[in-house]
Amino acid sequence: MSTTFDDMTIEEATKHYIDEGEAIYSDDASMVSMIQSTGCEGALKNSNYVHALRLTGLMYDATNTSIRIVTGAGCDGFIKTLRDKFIAMLTRLKENRGMARVIIVDTKEEEVDLLKQFEQQFQGTIEVKHGKSAPDAKVEHRIVCDGRMLRKEEYHAPVNKKTKASDIKAKVYFHNKSKAASAEDNFDIIWKKLP
Repeated sequence: MSTTFDDMTIEEATKHYIDEGEAIYSDDASMVSMIQSTGCEGALKNSNYVHALRLTGLMYDATNTSIRIVTGAGCDGFIKTLRDKFIAMLTRLKENRGMARVIIVDTKEEEVDLLKQFEQQFQGTIEVKHGKSAPDAKVEHRIVCDGRMLRKEEYHAPVNKKTKASDIKAKVYFHNKSKAASAEDNFDIIWKKLP
């Protein structure tokens, strides 16, 4: 395995997170509580795929009422790695009568089996729609939770297991209601246009 996160492939970064993530990052939940209780609106930097898994996992852990996701073809692998956290989040959403909505861009329905399973398992809680981007469009992936958390990913080419982990970059806000509200509004406009 490579020596730094930036030198890893997505496959190596995923293995690292699965093998060591909980042991290394288990105390990070207190960071989210601190950010939210102090009202800090600044962003944390997500500079590689390990950070993406860690910070998104923390977002899932802190979500109670809603999540909106815009993603692409790699979403099934990403969610599979965070499966337990995603299921726990969906369970909370169901208990709280919340909702999860996912827009998957430029991906065939058969490429997202896991999300289809979750739609059946959590009927009425999670909905998935497929969208097609315009030619040459650069769709940036987003996750918005509970009207205050936002993960805003920089554009990257479609990923696979051999993609460099450092190709995945984002800013993550754990308490920025204005940025989250804007992202929710944009998501909802697109959602209403999709069949």
